[in-house]
Amino acid sequence: MDRINDTTQANPRVWTDGDDLAGIAGTLVLAAFMQDLQEELVGGLIEDLGLTPASGAGHQRLIQAGIKRLRTYTVTRRVLTSSTTYVPSANLVFAHVEVQGGGGGGGGATGGSGTSSAGGGGGSGGYARAWLTAAQIGASQPVTVGSYGGGSAYGNNAGGVGGTSSFGSLLNGFGAGGGYGAPAYTVPTPGGGGGGGGGASSSVAGALTITGQSGQAGVAFSSGVTGIGGLGGSTLLGFGGQQGFQSDGGSAPFGQGYGTGGAGAGRATTSLGGGSGAPGVVIVTEYCTAL
Repeated sequence: MDRINDTTQANPRVWTDGDDLAGIAGTLVLAAFMQDLQEELVGGLIEDLGLTPASGAGHQRLIQAGIKRLRTYTVTRRVLTSSTTYVPSANLVFAHVEVQGGGGGGGGATGGSGTSSAGGGGGSGGYARAWLTAAQIGASQPVTVGSYGGGSAYGNNAGGVGGTSSFGSLLNGFGAGGGYGAPAYTVPTPGGGGGGGGGASSSVAGALTITGQSGQAGVAFSSGVTGIGGLGGSTLLGFGGQQGFQSDGGSAPFGQGYGTGGAGAGRATTSLGGGSGAPGVVIVTEYCTAL
């Protein structure tokens, strides 16, 4: 649609009031302009929004109804906890997509008479999020949800590595490393090191990517004093396994929420295993027009 273009006026693109006494002609209302206006309003707004204009129904207020529809959305949050194919809901306009990689497992501690030991906490997975239009998402996107890293076997063993989560090729949250195990010590010393946090990447301009938090190293004390396992890495969606020591036959605390790391084991006389990390997740919050 173009502006009015009355070439009989000094300024043909601007509306002019006529003045018969002064001999000034008003702007001509051209058929081409009125046709363009009709199609912009009726075809480009009213009908495209599913409204039906009727002849003689001067008080339908269809434009008002159309504007209300344009600014009215249904909001649906879909929490995907297993790998699948995401198919957007009908009338999707845009979506906020979050991808969280899996957390790493905590490292184990080695027990022994008169010793102390503490494994490192697992790291947390990488996180990425972005606003995506319906055109960017398309008809569907493959979704991968990263698994958790398992807690270590008892003793001087590392925790498992978390799996990578992804939303097609648009967003990736990589899995975190597991915490390291620790041998038995007879003097105060740092225990097993914490697992590294997972990275994140995106091919979408303006996306937010956050590298996961590394797990904390364990701390072993003097001979016969129970060590304290390292804290697991936390995420925006949960807290890592809490540091501490465990009773005989137990394992360190697990990561809570999504993508967090498991705690490292802390012990003196008995070998113990680290806590498992938490799995990843993909969260899609859809905004659809209410047609």
